[in-house]
Amino acid sequence: MPASPHFITGGEFDADRLARLLARAAELKAALLSRYAALIGLRTGDEAELGGLAEHASVPVVNMLSPLHHPCQAPAGLQTPAEALGSLQGRVVTYVGDGNDVARSLLESLVSSDWQDG
Repeated sequence: MPASPHFITGGEFDADRLARLLARAAELKAALLSRYAALIGLRTGDEAELGGLAEHASVPVVNMLSPLHHPCQAPAGLQTPAEALGSLQGRVVTYVGDGNDVARSLLESLVSSDWQDG
């Protein structure tokens, strides 16, 4: 599909129009990606982008990495010691590292799963 560039000069700049377009950006991106994929996996540095895409997409959106969460890393981080030790039930799990998206996701996984003692 051919494309051609369009350059906007200072005299052509319409701030109100640009603001309206940006407000619709998540909706338009979600609609476009939803047409091409059965699932959208997103690594982003912006929680709002993730939320906007999930809100407007017609296919599932998976958080692959965001500033607050790293949910795909958490199960892997728990599965490795579980395979080595047989089970994590009744054991103390210690995380040594930055208090970041990985730490938050590990904690959420431990609290909301069967990794914890019944």
